[in-house]
Amino acid sequence: MDAEKSDLFDVLAYIAYASNPVTRESCAVSGRGKVISEYEGKLAAFLEFVLDAYVSDGIGELDRKKLPDLLELKYRSATEGAAELGGPEVVAKAFVGFQRHLYQE
Repeated sequence: MDAEKSDLFDVLAYIAYASNPVTRESCAVSGRGKVISEYEGKLAAFLEFVLDAYVSDGIGELDRKKLPDLLELKYRSATEGAAELGGPEVVAKAFVGFQRHLYQE
């Protein structure tokens, strides 16, 4: 099975249900519109940045522990990024919340 650009979830679905694996890019494309409609402005732009990291580097980019690193990459520091996006609680909630859109149809 060639599923290098797919997540473990998709590989397991292939094994269990013989469904075709979905690439991270496909998940991101289908979820991007929902992210843009649910989140606004800078927060939506940050989540799109996270989606791009997910597509290129894998599911590890969606780990909650990765959030400070992603904020630092985009905003020079996690503290500055969180402040610019509405505070740490807002960012954390959005970071975890938007991920449900990746696997919804």
